Amino acid sequence: MLTDVIKNKFPFVKYNKSFICDICHFAKQKRLPFPLSVSKSKKCFDLIHVDVCGPYSLSSIHGHKYFLTIVDDYSRYTWVFSLKQKSKVVKYLEDFVIFIQTQFEIVIKVIKSDNETKFFMTNFFINKGIIYQTSCVNTSQ
Repeated sequence: MLTDVIKNKFPFVKYNKSFICDICHFAKQKRLPFPLSVSKSKKCFDLIHVDVCGPYSLSSIHGHKYFLTIVDDYSRYTWVFSLKQKSKVVKYLEDFVIFIQTQFEIVIKVIKSDNETKFFMTNFFINKGIIYQTSCVNTSQ
């Protein structure tokens, strides 16, 4: 058994089987796990999270290489839009904001994204009264 080999080679090292060492576990991780977020909006569309993914090496049947995800922070309901070009993000997000206003009679209060430059739609956000937030750089959580 491995512990016998260790005892024979290193008799001066004390080995306690009941002791659980975290060092090996942490040494294999690149970073510590993120704490679970307990903050949540008070109602639907107070805060939505947006992100663009792509380009993918293989496009869809219709030629889409990107997709836009929109997640409502309160309900966790998710919308996914396929995009042929990344430049279409602005149009899809503007249409989504108008859709929510028309169908639910609710104004989106805050839109949060990573630091993707496609979401810097300052004039649109000001005209709609939407606060735009970005996440901190190099924080995937």
